[in-house]
This record gives sequence, C-alpha cells and structure tokens, in this order.
Amino acid sequence: MFEPAGTETQQRQAIVDALQALTNERVAIIAAASKEIEAKREALVTQCAALGHVYVPASIGFAINGIRHCAICGVPETRFPELDLAASAGIAAPD
Repeated sequence: MFEPAGTETQQRQAIVDALQALTNERVAIIAAASKEIEAKREALVTQCAALGHVYVPASIGFAINGIRHCAICGVPETRFPELDLAASAGIAAPD
C-alpha cells in the first residue's frame, strides 16, 4: 500500500501526485486500446466494402438524418459514390 512520508502537506501532495500518475496511466491505456480497436474496426469495414455494403431502405430505420447506413457494418452511404470507390461496390436496396 502507498504510504507517503514527510509533513502533512507533503503527504497530501504525494497522494495527489500518485492519483495524477494513475490518471495518466489510465489515459495512456485507453488511448492504446482505442487505437487498436479502431484499426480492427477499419479492417472489418474494409472487408464489408469489398463484399459490398448493404444499404437498407430508409423506411426500415437505418437512415440517420436522411443518410442510409450499411445494415452490416453501419458505415454511412456516400452521397457521391463516384468519389468513394469502396462504397460504389455496395448494394443499394430500393426505398
């Protein structure tokens, strides 16, 4: 267990410093895990794009602000598919 030494003020400052160090450690761990998870997510979205995204009709509820999303991976439909070759391979179900 952590037991700071010194005067009461020094002990309190040691506790604050230790808590800050733990916070910094937590932030670093979360950042590393988030980066790893995002890389895995991007790989799965790329695989979904290679197979062809499945955009569901807006009436089913997969449209947010009028933009349809893939029912498999959730990627939003590109409004200008000629600018996104991966999305242009997708399947657009009629509304």
